[in-house]
Amino acid sequence: MALVRVSLHGLLSRTVGAYSRALDANPLRTKMTTAFGIFTTADVVRQGMEARAARQLSTAEHTDCHHGKADASSTISITPAEAILGPAQPTTSAWDPWRTLRLAGFYSCVHAPWVHVWFNALDKMFGAAAGPRVVALKVIADQFVNMPVFMAVFLQSQSLMAGKTWTEAKDKVGRDHWTLVTGAWACWIPALSVIFSVVPLKYRLLTANFVQVGFGVFVSNIANRP
Repeated sequence: MALVRVSLHGLLSRTVGAYSRALDANPLRTKMTTAFGIFTTADVVRQGMEARAARQLSTAEHTDCHHGKADASSTISITPAEAILGPAQPTTSAWDPWRTLRLAGFYSCVHAPWVHVWFNALDKMFGAAAGPRVVALKVIADQFVNMPVFMAVFLQSQSLMAGKTWTEAKDKVGRDHWTLVTGAWACWIPALSVIFSVVPLKYRLLTANFVQVGFGVFVSNIANRP
């Protein structure tokens, strides 16, 4: 057991070291690649939740046919993850790689460069110190200036890439923008308070991306619901 712990510690140390060197050599490319992997994972998880909901609905409908019940949806159970991230919309399709590519591609090609520049700008505007006042100013600027703008761009672009018209995409922003922004506040105000306090600048986007694994499932749900 001790040998296993030593081996795992050595592997983790080498991985962190290699990632740190990649950040130093190619910071933006490394962050974009990381974001692509994380949001691919988030959307695959979300689609898995939707497939599970579809299977449950199909089973419930089959059972209700035998018992004369009309409402099958009432028998679908909600997992703890769905209670937090939103109930999955049942889907009859298999995994949709284009949907995953839309989400992961946007966060890799748009979000990662956006936040890379933004986090650097926050340090220039407010300083690199980690005192309560500086951290509070960075969180306020990020969540009440940056986040609403980013979420509007995100919803608009995802709808257009899904084949919707400009008017349909605009309506999507109107319906779901507030839900995304308030969900972001619940997640990111506490998360960024910690990140800006204790995480060095070059690791902030990486740390934020790990939070994004869970938040990305929520984002995928909102972006792809009717």
